[in-house]
Amino acid sequence: MNFDGAKGYKPEMFEHYTKVCEVAGMQERDLETVFKILNGYYYNEETDTDETFDAFVSGFEMRTFLNKKTKEVRQVRDMHSLSVGDIVEDTVTGTFHMVDGMGFSEINVNSLEVA
Repeated sequence: MNFDGAKGYKPEMFEHYTKVCEVAGMQERDLETVFKILNGYYYNEETDTDETFDAFVSGFEMRTFLNKKTKEVRQVRDMHSLSVGDIVEDTVTGTFHMVDGMGFSEINVNSLEVA
């Protein structure tokens, strides 16, 4: 993660990023909607569910926790919310965007520039 957003990003940093998940139907969504989906905007506190996330997000790992006192086993997504410095790939256009403090900036992920 790069806390300066695109301002502090250099293409050679891209190799240190790891794909965390996929958001289906990217061609029908703008970056702001993807941001909302990955930040729990559609989470329903009453039912403890996020049907939008469940319908459109895949490819993430799950982590299992055991409460030693109650012996309750709980699985949670092994990912954080979309934050400044994270990268979103638009597989339709082949472009990459970094989350900035406000909005997104398109970035170059190739460390070799062609003049």
